[in-house]
This record gives sequence, C-alpha cells and structure tokens, in this order.
Amino acid sequence: ASGVWLLIGVQTGPAHRGRRDGVRASWKRWERDTPGVLVCFLIGRIGVSLETLALLDAESKENGDVLWLPNATDAGVPTIKGYHWWKTAARLLPPMAGYPGQRIAAKVDDDSFLHVGNLVADMKRMHCSDHLHYGSMAYTGYDPSIWKLCGWSWQPHGVNYRKERCARRGAYPPFPFMNGVLELLSAPLVQYVARSAEVGAFVGRAERAVQARIAAGWGMSLKRGQRGPRVWRQNEDVALGYWLSRAERKGKFNVTWVRINDRAMNMGCISTKGMYQRPRNDTISIHFLKRRLDEFMAGFA
Repeated sequence: ASGVWLLIGVQTGPAHRGRRDGVRASWKRWERDTPGVLVCFLIGRIGVSLETLALLDAESKENGDVLWLPNATDAGVPTIKGYHWWKTAARLLPPMAGYPGQRIAAKVDDDSFLHVGNLVADMKRMHCSDHLHYGSMAYTGYDPSIWKLCGWSWQPHGVNYRKERCARRGAYPPFPFMNGVLELLSAPLVQYVARSAEVGAFVGRAERAVQARIAAGWGMSLKRGQRGPRVWRQNEDVALGYWLSRAERKGKFNVTWVRINDRAMNMGCISTKGMYQRPRNDTISIHFLKRRLDEFMAGFA
C-alpha cells in the first residue's frame, strides 16, 4: 500500500549486530534515494533467549528495520527460515492496482554488499518478465528424499551429474538455482512458493525431520559433521530452484532464469576469473564480507 515494489530481506542472525550496522551504514542508505525500495533484516523469534530478544527488540525500535519471522528459528536451520521469508514476502507484496511494473522480493546474506542502483536499473529493464528468477546461477541434481545434492556444477550440461551417476542414486535431473549471494523472485513466483501445496508438504516433512533429530539428542551444528539422521539444514537456495524447476516442467509457468554470475563477486578469494574478482562499476552484489560493510561504500559512491 505504501508503494513498495522491491522488497529486500537481509538474512541475519541474532548475534550479527555488527553486520547489520555495516549494512545500515553502507548500501542500505540507497533505499532513501530509490522510491519503492525497502530493505529489512530477517530474524526468527523461535529459540532466541529472552536476554537476546530484549536486545533485538531495542535494536528494532531504534532502527525500525527488523522484520520478525515469528514461526522461524535461527538455531541452526536457516533453510526453513528462508521459506518463512518467502511466505511473509507474499503477504507484503499483494497486487497493486494501477502499478505498471513487476513487484519483486529478494533475499541476501548479511555479509553481502548489494548495489541497489544497479539492481533497480536491471529490474526496470526486466519489468515485463512475469516469472523472473534472478541471481548467481549454478546447476545441480537433487534427491529431495534425503535433501542431498548430486552433480553440482556452474555449467548446465550435466557432466558432473553423469560422472557421479546421480540418476542411479535417485537424484532429480540437473536444474538451475540461484546461490545465496542473491535470490530474487518476481511476485508471481513468490506467491507460488508461499501457496503451493507441494512446497508446503516438502517444508512440513523437513520440519518434522528436524524436530525428530533434535528430540533424539542430535545437534544441528554442521561443525559436528553428518552424524545422526540426515535432515534439511542447508542448501535453501537449491531447494528453491528445485521447487521452481519442477513447477516449470509441469507446465505451471515459464521461468525467466537470469544469470548474473559475472556481476556477483565473492571476496573469499581474489583472482582474474569467475566470481572471485574485484568489484566493478556494473557489480550487482559482493559476497563474503565478514567485516563492517561501510569500508566498501567509498568505491560505489
């Protein structure tokens, strides 16, 4: 109702106040000069101590930019939290009467720098794409029964899928997905994820598996390896691509898959090719910034 057409959720944890302040001091400031753009921080309330909740509530009151996901947890299961974000985004982005373009929701990590101006320029060029999925693209096979990847690759030809004999192991054929540096969906796709009975059943089964694992006394930390029953505790981006590709193959809609790999940098390593490059003027996102992000603002002023 307020005219927001681009809603950006920043995936963050309760203890990541420094990263949130870095985002506030740097790229989030662009929303002030970009009508219709709103950036908020996504935090789940389940499993957070009362002391931490008090600090987070004070931070929310001070800044007015925390979006609580009341049915989600940050306690080692970020995958399911991502689903609750898309459910919330579907509620916040209803059809807008008389609006000429596309309404969009996106999700980024809190160690990412997002060039809002470049992203908005791209979205204006793509406003006619009803079913838009935009981001840094990779491909993989997938076994949803055990939430396991097979044959992951940056390329679509499926060589790794065949090399690893994924079909014999029951994996779904390779499909595109956008990795966590930036996941962007137009409103019709957001609505599909939020309302699909098939997606809801997938998530419900995953939640029950997580609860059973915890009840049996197994921890959720990845640092402890894969001991205990396998559950869906990572690769939310892969699951999202799986849901959309299945729907597309069933003829529900045609997805416009937009690949921005050469404009999505990863600062975990610097080289001269692939994602590991220094930022450029046409960069959309920069991932793996573990320190305060305002240090990088000067390069984009």
